[in-house]
Amino acid sequence: MTDPPTLHRNSPLMLVVRLAESAGFIVPTAIAWFAIRTRWQTWLGVPIDAIALTIAVLAVAGLLFEWWFTRFSVGAAGIIYRKGLLVRRAVSLGWGEVVSIQVSRSPVARLLGCSKVIIGVGSVARPTLIIEAVTPRTAAGFERDFARSRTRGHASEVVAGRDAAAAGVEVRPGDGVDLREPGAGLVDDPAKATLLYRIRPRDFLVLSVTYGQFVLVVPFLIGLYGNIADVLSLSNTPLTLPNLDLPLPLLILVMLIAAAPAAVTFGVAVAWLRFRRFEVHDRDDGYAMTGGWLSDESRQLSRAQVAGLKVQQNPLMRATGFARLRFASRQSGDRIASNIVFPAVRLSSVRSGLETQFPRYVAALYRPDAMPRPLGWAMAVFGVALLALVGVLVREAPVFLAAGWMLVTATALLVAANYSWAAASIDEQGVVSYRRGFVWVTHYALPCESVYVAESYSVSWFRGRSLGLLCLGIYDSRPVRLWVPVSEMQVFDRIVSDSTTG
Repeated sequence: MTDPPTLHRNSPLMLVVRLAESAGFIVPTAIAWFAIRTRWQTWLGVPIDAIALTIAVLAVAGLLFEWWFTRFSVGAAGIIYRKGLLVRRAVSLGWGEVVSIQVSRSPVARLLGCSKVIIGVGSVARPTLIIEAVTPRTAAGFERDFARSRTRGHASEVVAGRDAAAAGVEVRPGDGVDLREPGAGLVDDPAKATLLYRIRPRDFLVLSVTYGQFVLVVPFLIGLYGNIADVLSLSNTPLTLPNLDLPLPLLILVMLIAAAPAAVTFGVAVAWLRFRRFEVHDRDDGYAMTGGWLSDESRQLSRAQVAGLKVQQNPLMRATGFARLRFASRQSGDRIASNIVFPAVRLSSVRSGLETQFPRYVAALYRPDAMPRPLGWAMAVFGVALLALVGVLVREAPVFLAAGWMLVTATALLVAANYSWAAASIDEQGVVSYRRGFVWVTHYALPCESVYVAESYSVSWFRGRSLGLLCLGIYDSRPVRLWVPVSEMQVFDRIVSDSTTG
């Protein structure tokens, strides 16, 4: 009889890490409590301080109980996880059900020498398993056992691919079988993996637009300081704004030029913190990704779990031919997401490799999709009318503040138009192409089976013509809804037909 596996408790450092990572919630809550107690000492006869203390004690007690009653075990056969006191949760996973392993290390966790292991489960209906505050040795054991299970599974896929070829069965890319000789190119040593991507200094500059664009509205936020000071009971000393005797359009341009260096600097800093030492490797059993500072990621994804491609481009990326490339997957994730990410890669340099691995998806990515022209004209007319209205409303305001309002209104219109500018199509092989945006672009290429729900809303308006919205629910490391304005329902009918019959 086989002895039951030994279950281990999480490290007590889990308590410190959880409290540190919850600072984004704890600090605003403490500020709100301090603001409330300065105005009301009691609520329904109960002191406010007593209520706050009771909530804090219950939260800490719940965290202590969660730590004490959480046990796990990892071995060659799989993973066992138990959690809970009144409601017990027990999970037993074989390595065949695990499709990805992600090891995440926040700055606090790295300082304390522990990691968070995020386990992606094959079935999208099953929740992802998260084990916190494990030692580096235990985290390495998770990755090692997962890599070995993928290597064994890959060898069986090789044999299945040869049997299918011998029987004359057509095998398409993505069917989960391999036609190579057994043992050909199997990589069990991570050091022998092929380096696909390593982030460079120029990539941080390309990414700066994505993270630094929000700094451009700082002049407008300065104009709102008085209102914020009133709400928070802060010093309402008015800020001294420059009195520039310039026409409004020229003043808006000066504000953008002045804010641009700060935006780029901020964007580069955020990009460096997120993607420092970022690398992606190709192993024969799948893909591996490491790097980051805010969240030091170590992630593995089996090749069979790649369920599509996702390309994102900011304006600078579009001008230079770069993009953020993701291998979309179906399980839930954390932080950067549980799929494989290339933060900033030149599309022309990786196209041939992508065509070798995912020919159907690449063909869909480069398929031209256009938004219905009447919808585009309608959005343009609405945007011009709204800008004119805002210009009339702020004509009596100080020039600097009026410029801020116009700038923020134009930015909001641009963001809304970019989000609404979407198109979708489906090819003969059942691959859906979805494209959104003309300045900040998001492009998906994924099979119909990745669409878990399709909905449409339409209205007839002139001579039997219809106008409506198409909603596609997909899995991109989490459930995502994609909205498409359409003037005809053929795309919807085709997606429903392929997803239900496939």
